[in-house]
Amino acid sequence: MDRTAPTASRSPGVERTEEPTGLAPRSGRDPWLDNTRLVAAVLIVVMHVCGQAMARSGVLYELWFASWPLRVPLFVLVAGFFSSAEPLRGRRAVALLRNVLGVYLATDLIASLVTWATDGAFRYTPASPPFALWFLLSLFWWRAMLPLVAHVRFLGVLSVVAALGVGFVEQIGASFSASRTIAYFPLFVLGWYLRRIDARALAARASVRRWAWLALAVTVGAGALWGGHVSRRHYTMRESFVGEGFLDQLPHAGVRGVLLLGGVVGALAMLLVVPRRRVPVLTYLGTGSMYIYVIHALVVGTSGLRETAWYHEVDTVPEMLALIVLAALAALALASPPVRWLTGWLIQPSYRWPFREQVPSTPPLGGARA
Repeated sequence: MDRTAPTASRSPGVERTEEPTGLAPRSGRDPWLDNTRLVAAVLIVVMHVCGQAMARSGVLYELWFASWPLRVPLFVLVAGFFSSAEPLRGRRAVALLRNVLGVYLATDLIASLVTWATDGAFRYTPASPPFALWFLLSLFWWRAMLPLVAHVRFLGVLSVVAALGVGFVEQIGASFSASRTIAYFPLFVLGWYLRRIDARALAARASVRRWAWLALAVTVGAGALWGGHVSRRHYTMRESFVGEGFLDQLPHAGVRGVLLLGGVVGALAMLLVVPRRRVPVLTYLGTGSMYIYVIHALVVGTSGLRETAWYHEVDTVPEMLALIVLAALAALALASPPVRWLTGWLIQPSYRWPFREQVPSTPPLGGARA
């Protein structure tokens, strides 16, 4: 499926790793990571489709909170695993511009055109990411920043401080996905760190996997029991904390800290228990996790699915379970070969015409070359 050299940095659902980390020898891909991304992508789709019905009816709503660490936190963690702190140059720079930022801009434009066709109003505002597409914009910032901030000592600690502190700055909000980029950056840094320490070898230890299963059960159970007591505004991390002054906002920073800790524990636990071997069909679908993510954002965000009459009638347990199953199957279908063939031009673009083959050299000051 990959069309770029192993050094090209691409979106988390479709790229190759950039250096050997126990990958499968033939394809250059690690089935462990593809399996993990499939879990996260499918859960994201299921909760985007079903979450509103769960919240309205109250039936199985605890699943939304229980599964939160296994969705966006896990997706961000694996995105960090696939990222490199090497200087952005050549094909890596082109891939970041084209396969992350370019995909975001193109998808946002398509969503705007669909809205224009249905509502008669054209609003193309890339600074304000539409439904679920914020992740692509944040991914661009994370990967662009990493080669710079990797030089900073105690990066993990400082990223946590920034994630908590950004909530106190009212000017940093949803525009350009700034708040989410900073709030989720510790998970991205953690994923990058796991790649450096060879997390695959760690996951191979039976004792580690047993503890991971326990941690996963505790995290999911805690989310189901107490997650509903926290406003969903805290989970989105899209805007600043509410309250007048630092002392009023301080408890919200504590809530964010607890959520990030739960996200780290849950995402790590799931990463460690996911099968490391190739699973027929499912591992292949995992290589298309970005197809699942981007296309579902377009469909759910522009189709009005959650405003239809039949959707509002879903309220019993059997109906809710059926909706969950249908959403999961639809997510898997989005990574199927026919969908990839139809949408590869958008999710995995390969055009080169806007980019230079070589970066022009910059002479030293004074015009004299060394």
